[in-house]
Amino acid sequence: MHDGVRIRSQPQTGPHDVTTMVDSPKGSAMGDRIDDLSERVQTVEEKLDRLSGSVDQRFGQIDERFEQVDRRFEQVDRRFEQIDRRFEQVDRRFEQVDRRFDQIDAAIVEQRQYTEFAYARLETKMDAGFSRVERKLDQFIDVQLQTNQLVDRRLQALEQQSPGRDSKR
Repeated sequence: MHDGVRIRSQPQTGPHDVTTMVDSPKGSAMGDRIDDLSERVQTVEEKLDRLSGSVDQRFGQIDERFEQVDRRFEQVDRRFEQIDRRFEQVDRRFEQVDRRFDQIDAAIVEQRQYTEFAYARLETKMDAGFSRVERKLDQFIDVQLQTNQLVDRRLQALEQQSPGRDSKR
């Protein structure tokens, strides 16, 4: 093949019988081959035009597909924005819960302090009350001891006055 044109070699029959580029394989002149070349170029141009149209159509389909993909990505982006907003809401709720727990912690600390204060106060009052009861018991015991001693002395005095009464019993 030479420059897109196929050249057939013909068998040589004599010493001066040589096939040249000017001779056509079919026996026609070079001018016929140029006409044939024009037709072939026209055919190639038509094929290129069809191929170009096909490529344009294919790129159009690809563009449509990319537009679909872009729309889908926009939908995905909107969904992610919704999810982000939901997470922000969840974060705000957790912040509220954290504040409430902080309030509960503060209330527990305050309750514990009050309980300790009340317990200390109660303990002080109970100690004072028990001390008072102990003093009164001590006084009662002292009075009872004194009374017992007095009764014992009187009984002994009575017993000494009536010596015969013991023997009757």
